[in-house]
Parts: sequence; C-alpha cells; structure tokens
Amino acid sequence: MGSPGQRVFALTGDGGFLMVNELTTAVTEKVPVTYVVFNDSRLNMVHHGQQGIYGRTREFHTGNVDFAAYAKSCGARGVVAKNGHQLQDILSADPPTDGPLVIDARIDPMVRVPAAVDRAGGLRATLQGAH
Repeated sequence: MGSPGQRVFALTGDGGFLMVNELTTAVTEKVPVTYVVFNDSRLNMVHHGQQGIYGRTREFHTGNVDFAAYAKSCGARGVVAKNGHQLQDILSADPPTDGPLVIDARIDPMVRVPAAVDRAGGLRATLQGAH
C-alpha cells in the first residue's frame, strides 16, 4: 500500500505462510501483493537446521497444502508453479492490480537454501557458547 504502482513481493516458506499471513487483510484492502510460497510440504528450515546441528532430525511434514486453492478460498488469485519455467511464466505476466496473488511454488525438500546453512551455523555457535 506504501508503494503504489510498484510490484511488491512477499517471499515465504510454506510453514511460515501457515503460521502467519495477512492474506485476508490483503484481499479486504485489495492490496496487489504477490506472495511466493516455497512449498516443500515440511518445515524445511527446521529440518535442515536440526540435521546440521544434531546430525539427525524428525520429518516435520506439514501435509500437502494446496496454497492456490487456499488463496481462492480467501478471495485471492492463486496459481501453482510446479517448476522454474512455470514460475518464470507466472512472474512474467502482468502483476495483479486488484488484490493479492498467491503463487504455490513447489520445490524439492532436499534442496538446502543458503539461509538455512547460515542459520544452522549461527545456532550451533550459540549453543556451543552457552556451555
């Protein structure tokens, strides 16, 4: 709302989107934000963080949530991107102007993002310093 005429993105993992999101507010206020939900059907940052710190982890599966369907149920536009080419096509299209768009970007849960690596290192250092 503070950047009229500019495309605004909210990038989040599926676990984060399930915990906290302002989608219904964006629908009510007709905010043209584009949410990109990186959907690997688990709390991947927690999974890889625990694997990196403890050498083992639980699965942390969140279920197979269809975020495009969820978006539609809230009154937003929702689409699924099953690969990088589909995501690129969606992002190349005209941005929303009358409300939010939720892109359910399906990703491989075994791929670690650099932020997860840095997070695990920071947690490990904190835990070692606490002893």
